Amino acid sequence: MPGLDFRPVEEADWPFVRGVFDAFRGAELSGIPQPVLGQILDMQWRVQRTGWQTVFPGAWIDLLLLRGAPVGYQVLDVLSRASRIQGVEIALLPDRRGGGVAVGVLRALRRTADLLGRPVHIHHHQDNPVRRITARLGWRECGRHGPMVELRYPAAGGDVP
Repeated sequence: MPGLDFRPVEEADWPFVRGVFDAFRGAELSGIPQPVLGQILDMQWRVQRTGWQTVFPGAWIDLLLLRGAPVGYQVLDVLSRASRIQGVEIALLPDRRGGGVAVGVLRALRRTADLLGRPVHIHHHQDNPVRRITARLGWRECGRHGPMVELRYPAAGGDVP
């Protein structure tokens, strides 16, 4: 996507990342009264950040920029496993969904896979609209874990599951 760029999250970016997280998770928890929702989101945020640091200690946490403006973030584990790249989380501001940013991010992940010669794995909820995009871009289902679908994109010249 023209104008899509990535850069490592800096200390000053964390409030924005948290805001995207709250919008993303808050939408999944619609109907919960605000004071309770705020407490749940605080707890989930602490667990999420701790999880990124402990399960994926070498994760790249990048800000997604569109024409220089932040529109979301991604967490990629490139260093922990020699056999693959793990897309841990991709989240966009609600008003940036459906405009091609996700396609640009998934294409960039494919280029990363090809450059490093390793497949990329991602997970998403089975009802996530991104499913149509991933199928169109050559990602293939390789597992299910409850309502979560695991997808794989093979590196250039790699096998398709």
